[in-house]
Amino acid sequence: MGAISTLDLVAATQSTVPDVSPVASAVTLALAVAAGLAVGWVWRATAPSRIRAATPTMELRDEPPAVVDLLVGGFEVEDDAVPATAVDLAARGWFTIEEIGGDRVILRLRERTPQGDELNPFEQRVMRHISNHATDGIVPAPVLTLGPDGVSERWFKGFVREVTKVGRAAGLCRRRWDLKHLVAVWALAGLAIVPAGLLAVGAKRTTDPAGWGSIGNLLLGLSFVVGISIVWVAQKISRSDAQVDTAAGREAAAHWLGVRDFFRGNGRFDDKPAASVAIWERYLAYATAMGLAPLVQRQIPFETEHDRHAWSQASGHWRRVKIRYQAWRPSWGQHPGRVAFEGLIQAAMTGLIAVGGFYVAGADTDLDTLTAQQRQWIGLAGLVVAVLASAACLFALLRVILGISDLFARRTVDGEVVRRRQFQSWHRLPKIMQWIIFSGRDQSGISRDQQRRRKYHLAVDPGNVDTITAYTVTEAIYRKVPQGARVRLKVSPRLGYVSDVEILDPPRASASDEGGSLHPLAEEAIDKTAATMSGAMAGAFEQISSMTDEDGVPILDQVDDEGVTLRARMVEGQDQFDRLKADPRLASSPLFGKLLDALDPDKGPPPTET
Repeated sequence: MGAISTLDLVAATQSTVPDVSPVASAVTLALAVAAGLAVGWVWRATAPSRIRAATPTMELRDEPPAVVDLLVGGFEVEDDAVPATAVDLAARGWFTIEEIGGDRVILRLRERTPQGDELNPFEQRVMRHISNHATDGIVPAPVLTLGPDGVSERWFKGFVREVTKVGRAAGLCRRRWDLKHLVAVWALAGLAIVPAGLLAVGAKRTTDPAGWGSIGNLLLGLSFVVGISIVWVAQKISRSDAQVDTAAGREAAAHWLGVRDFFRGNGRFDDKPAASVAIWERYLAYATAMGLAPLVQRQIPFETEHDRHAWSQASGHWRRVKIRYQAWRPSWGQHPGRVAFEGLIQAAMTGLIAVGGFYVAGADTDLDTLTAQQRQWIGLAGLVVAVLASAACLFALLRVILGISDLFARRTVDGEVVRRRQFQSWHRLPKIMQWIIFSGRDQSGISRDQQRRRKYHLAVDPGNVDTITAYTVTEAIYRKVPQGARVRLKVSPRLGYVSDVEILDPPRASASDEGGSLHPLAEEAIDKTAATMSGAMAGAFEQISSMTDEDGVPILDQVDDEGVTLRARMVEGQDQFDRLKADPRLASSPLFGKLLDALDPDKGPPPTET
């Protein structure tokens, strides 16, 4: 029966081998290659022009440094545009940049803001970030990091889209990929992948084990490779906010490339610090935007924050602290009851093993059937096992003592949450190793990556230490506490188990509070929809306001069964709508924010009481 079942299984497996016609697969491959060539042509036809620099000059134009970064960087905003914007704001009098020793600088906000100097959206973003980190008007430059990976990427993406929007409004650039390009590219992706999929599904089957290597199957496989590549390009284009030049943009870019050539030959900005903006004024900002002032970029680090280094205000002033996520104490962060119970079980098991090992090591009478050398080796092995088990037993007893002693003992820790992190098991391995080990799914269809154990850490600075050991907490506590908040923890003194947390002060505003950014095409569609809906609602409100009954009483002043007028109901609805708009979960979403603005009843005549 077993042999028959195996043969049946092999036959069933062999019968699933497709036998594709070489002619049909050649046609699908030709379609896929043609689609790929068409996508390549679209990519090449929409690429930015190569612009030659104009005559070297030191004359500046009106474009802000971040837009200049866009123009001289192949119509792509790079990360040096952010410190360039900060230096430009200093040159325009929003704050001063001062050296405090070595390469360290501080930003000192001015008591009065410059009059008549209007900031555009990306400059407001940078200024908000600087102001949010000010203490008594002073901001150490190293604290201007943008948060962990996801937060810093979202913040910078919003900055880039605001810069490109300003560039488009000035006529210096336009979107590389419009809606017609997206439709064309996805249609070509469908042309490449759909025929190959239909052919694979409809192909007849063969029991020949070598059928996988037929010409038809190989050509079909190449079709899938080309089709999948086109799909990858299509999704990349869909997410892109790439810009290309216009006639005005080419003229401006040529001028600024000439300025860059002049700075390279005469400016000598390589070693100029950020504080030299007091001398060089906006010239230093433009040099930074062009990548010619590396020291400025190091001194004003708008970058992803470090996991193991942080700046804290817990002591009342900014200071740098180190963070470690592992403690020398065993079972750090675990519940004392669990530690005591597990330690007791482990002590009993390892104790029995140790007793058995010592018994074997000294039981010469029971080994008289063996040679002397054999008894010697067995005795040595028993001794080694006994010693190792004894050490494990002592370690388990230490866990029992720590767990019992921490069952009811608690101390209070007040401080600032300087880091909030979750790490997966084996996260220290290189990314490629993690992908090899944890990619794919197990036999149950569950992703191996989801099965990785996660640890949640809160690094709380009490204000009087330079190196902080982060607490390992439960997921519920981790979700409750935001980074930057001032908290009060109830902690067991030896195991560091956090049993309760109280938020004393919410965190100051940071990059994580900045709303996300929509794709420009989606933003345009929502703006058009919002304008249409707003106009329709305004007209409806105006019509309702002018309506009366047969006695001449306004419709809005008529009462319902509960004795409340329609006007009052509309006021109640407006209050509920305002509370909905104030919900931070919706306010932080650019999509819902724009939709709620479009539906806002305040866009029409306000239904106030008469």
